[in-house]
Order: sequence, then structure tokens, then C-alpha cells
Amino acid sequence: MSELWNRADTQVQMAIIDMARYFASFRPPADASDSYSSLVRTLRDGGLLPAVAVASLNYDCLLELAAGGAGVLSATLLTLVLQGIS
Repeated sequence: MSELWNRADTQVQMAIIDMARYFASFRPPADASDSYSSLVRTLRDGGLLPAVAVASLNYDCLLELAAGGAGVLSATLLTLVLQGIS
């Protein structure tokens, strides 16, 4: 994505912005019944968080949102909080 952005093609940049807006509208369900929330709870409740690193290509940030909903601060959420975005 960064390579596409850096080409400075206005149409490509607008498409990436539209894609970001679309994905930003997604949220885990309020009852935390989704798989992302389940994964975070399992890791947290099993005491595995200090030993596990999770990487994701999910553009919708559902994993990070699920982590925040479970009281687990992720690097992405920390960055957003420090930047005053979240």
C-alpha cells in the first residue's frame, strides 16, 4: 500500500482513502461474540499475553478494537491514543 501511495497517483490515493474509510466503519459486536474477541480473551485469561506476539493484516483493525474491548492495550491502540486519535 505504501508503494501505491508513494507513486502519488491521485486516483490510487483516493481509492486507498476510500478503502480506509470503509474499513474504519467496522467494529466488533458489543457482546464480544466474534473470533477476535475470543482469541484475545483466551490469551488474556490463560496468562499467555506476555509470551505471545500477534501480527495481523486486518485493515479493519478489528483485532486491535477487540483487544481494547477486553482491556488489553495493543501497540496500534497505544499509538492512536498517544496521537489523540482514539
